[in-house]
Order: sequence, then structure tokens, then C-alpha cells
Amino acid sequence: MRFLKSIVSRYKLHRFIPFKKVIIKVVALAFIQKQSKVYTVIECSKNTSSKKLCLFANYDGLNKIHDYVIYNLQKIKELNFEILLIVTSKELPDSEIRKVSNIVDKIIFRENIGYDFGSWKKGLEIVGDYDKYEQIFITNDSVYGPIYDLGEVFETMEKRGLDMWGLTDSFENRYHAQSYFLVFSQKIIQSEFFKNFWNSVKYYPNALKSRIIQQYEIGLSRGALKNNFQIGAYIGYYDILEKILELGKEKKAPKKAFKKLLNPTLLLWKELLMYSKSPYLKVDLIKSNPLKFNNVHEWYYLIKDSTYDRENIINHLKHVLINPPKK
Repeated sequence: MRFLKSIVSRYKLHRFIPFKKVIIKVVALAFIQKQSKVYTVIECSKNTSSKKLCLFANYDGLNKIHDYVIYNLQKIKELNFEILLIVTSKELPDSEIRKVSNIVDKIIFRENIGYDFGSWKKGLEIVGDYDKYEQIFITNDSVYGPIYDLGEVFETMEKRGLDMWGLTDSFENRYHAQSYFLVFSQKIIQSEFFKNFWNSVKYYPNALKSRIIQQYEIGLSRGALKNNFQIGAYIGYYDILEKILELGKEKKAPKKAFKKLLNPTLLLWKELLMYSKSPYLKVDLIKSNPLKFNNVHEWYYLIKDSTYDRENIINHLKHVLINPPKK
């Protein structure tokens, strides 16, 4: 992004278009890549007997693997997943690698381009024969948790027999299972659709995040539906609205939730925790509060009865120089 901005400034391109962001995106189109450099692959523990694969995308920018990420990886490992940690950095200090070397099976360091879909694509490329797995789980470091039992989530969804599912879904723009937590069954893993989709993923510059969302996050769900795969979510958007109405809590819920279909992990974060026991909280919700809620600090009290260590969140907030929540 800085490089693209420098081009715009150097050649004074913004004089020709009123909105600088527009021309940055236009320039960014010239930097789309079909490949992403892999700097290093570190072999850690070997869970070759597992029939389940987790691809975990990680980005910090300050060469650190945070405690909340380590805890999440530990809980995923307890579900017997082989884990590939894909880090968009050239390297990490040995002290950081040691924190996860007994949890993950591989650590892949790659070029920081293409966001999480670029990381997941690279992970699949390095695995090679990924169609041998009965289940593939793609996720990232954009959430705190699991606050509640993750095993229960997988057990519940296994009974539903879906081909692809997310923890939550959204109708924002178009219907899709949200990509911070996506699980694929063997049926879809072994399909031509799955192979073709990941082959088609390009490494877009970070300036084109909105295109990545449209083409890959939303496009993945749309393509799965078009190819007659069954998709859904552990906590559906309308499920949470129904729960709110059932409990008579509609007056306390955000009014926008009933008027416009937006991102539930931000708009209905409190309801997801209170009424549906969602195991995760979005990092961006607490760190940046993009919807400007005046009650985001209440997360601290809402999860106090869970087994999750709230210090994982506090420590991360301190690290990223954001004030911790009110106590």
C-alpha cells in the first residue's frame, strides 16, 4: 500500500482523479501476482496420521505470535488437526517459533500479499495432495477465542452434514459463510470446483481488499451454491435474530440488525456471545470498534464465567497500543 501511494504522489496522479483511493486501486491492478514468494518452511511436529487439516493465516507486522493466537492453536490441535501456520513475514525470532513448534506441524513464511486467501492458497500448494483429507479448516488470527468449547461446534455441525460451513454467515452484499472460520467436507475437497477455485485465486495487492472479499470470500460461497453444495453456518444470521425475538430482547439489540443485513460479528457481537455462546470475538471489534458502539468494553464482563483467560486479549491490546477496556 505504501509503495502504491508513493507512485501516486511521485507522479502527482491524484490531480487527474478527485479521489486518491480510486487511482491507488487502479494502479494496484498492475501488481496482481499469480505467485507469492515462500521464504522458509519449518517442519515442526509431525501429525501425519491426522485426516483433518487446518490452515491458519497469521499476520502481526511486529514479529510476534501473540498469546491469544497460541491459545487458539492449542484448542484447534486438541481436535486432532494437522496445523499449517502461514505467516506473512520473512522470519520470526527463534523465541517466537519455540512458542508454537510443539503445536503446529509446519510454519510457512511467505510474502505479504493477497491477504488470508493468499495464505490459504499457498498452504494448499505446499500440502500438494490435500484431497486426502476428510476435512479442511481455514481460519486466521482475526478473532479472540475460543471462549467456549470448540469441540461442541464441530460435533454439532458434523451432524448437520454440510459440505461447507462457517461459524457465522452474512447477507452483506450477498449471502456467504464468513471466511474467518470455514470448514470443508471431503466431498467438496475432492471436487473440481474446489480445485478450480483455489487455482483461480490470485495474489491481489493489499490495496484491493474489497475485491478479495467480493471475488473470494463471497465468491467461494456463491460458487459452492452454484455447484449444488450444501453450505451454512453454526450460528446463522436469522437464527440470532430469531433468538433475540424469542427472548424479547429486540429493544436492546441494534435497530440496524432488523433493517439492514450487515456483518453479524460486528453488529450483533453482544447477542452472539450472550444468546448463542459464540466461541469467538472479532479482534477488530475490540481493537478499533468500527461501528462506534458505546458498549464494546462490556466484552470483559460477558466472558468472565468462561474458561477463557481475558489477559490474552488485554495483553494483545497493550501490544498494539490500544487502551485496554474499562475495569
